[in-house]
Amino acid sequence: MLQLMTHKARVLDIPPARRRERIEVGRIVEVRLLGDGAGEGQIEARVQSRGWLAGLFGRRWLPFGKIEPYAPRGLVACLARADRIRCRVVEVSPRHLWADPDQPEVYVSLWADLPEVMLPTSSTLRRALTGPGPRSALANSLQQIADEPGAEPGMA
Repeated sequence: MLQLMTHKARVLDIPPARRRERIEVGRIVEVRLLGDGAGEGQIEARVQSRGWLAGLFGRRWLPFGKIEPYAPRGLVACLARADRIRCRVVEVSPRHLWADPDQPEVYVSLWADLPEVMLPTSSTLRRALTGPGPRSALANSLQQIADEPGAEPGMA
């Protein structure tokens, strides 16, 4: 299940060749981690080439920039553990509103399919969320967890 990592992060250092392209909301962006993924790395963004030449020679991924370094804490570490990452352009500011005329204001949203490690730590709750069965069984098991004497308030 995809979980929201950040709803809006700015893309920095966009190359001049990408600035001339039309960047629209909803465009697919591929992200790649640079560094060890221990929290100190950077997130590089790439987009697919477009145009009639891309049809002749095939599409390839072109550099698009880097996700802002002060994105939410732990984002790099979470993305390093993710099985699948979804990234889309969510906002493009008009050219006349750019603070820096040489740097467009483009924002992306990052979603990741995180492993079970990222689920709540209570083993009973984790089993209820990941175990097979219909939704009613999930609701019943969550209610049982909430009714347990040692259950923390607000867990179910």
